[in-house]
Amino acid sequence: MKKTLTLIVFMFSVSVFSQNFTDDNGLKQGKWEVKFDDGKTKYIGIFKDGVEQGLFKFYYNSGEIKATKEFFHKGKAAATHIFYKNGNIRASGLYVNKLKDSTWNYYNNDSILVLSE
Repeated sequence: MKKTLTLIVFMFSVSVFSQNFTDDNGLKQGKWEVKFDDGKTKYIGIFKDGVEQGLFKFYYNSGEIKATKEFFHKGKAAATHIFYKNGNIRASGLYVNKLKDSTWNYYNNDSILVLSE
C-alpha cells in the first residue's frame, strides 16, 4: 500500500510539473494549459521549441469548446473549426502564417452553411 501511494504521488507530481514548461531559451515546450483569471481552462495544446504542434483546444469561460486548431507544417498552418456555445459549428477554414487562407465556411446556429468566401 505504501509503495502504491508513493507511486501515485510521484506520477501526479510529474504530470503537474510537466505542463507550461519554458526552456532555457524562453521557448515553450510540451503540454501547455492556459487558464482564465477564474481558473477555468482557456486553451490546451502542445509546443515544441515555441511552435504549436498538433491539436489545440480553446474553450469559452463557461467550459464549452470554442475552437479547435490542428497545426501542421511546423506550426505555420492550422485547420480551424470554431463552435457556438451549443456545440454547433460556426466557421471552418485554414490559417497560414496566422492569416485566414483559402475558403472559409460560415454557418448559422443550426449548422446550416450561410457563406463561403
